[in-house]
Amino acid sequence: MNEMEAIQVLKNSGYYVGNLWHVDDVDDDTLTDEEKLEVLHNAVHRDCVYERINENIEDELLMIKNENK
Repeated sequence: MNEMEAIQVLKNSGYYVGNLWHVDDVDDDTLTDEEKLEVLHNAVHRDCVYERINENIEDELLMIKNENK
């Protein structure tokens, strides 16, 4: 299975896959790919990231509900 097929499997299973991160997004040539993955993991798994995403989801739901009135 290639990357695009794997993404499609996740999408078909209900996951949002429109925002994926790659080790190349960490702009530091002195780090190994494993270290870059750790940087990405730590950045994405901060409480503030989860909180902001959940706030945005709630905002989007409210906008949709208000548009449908």
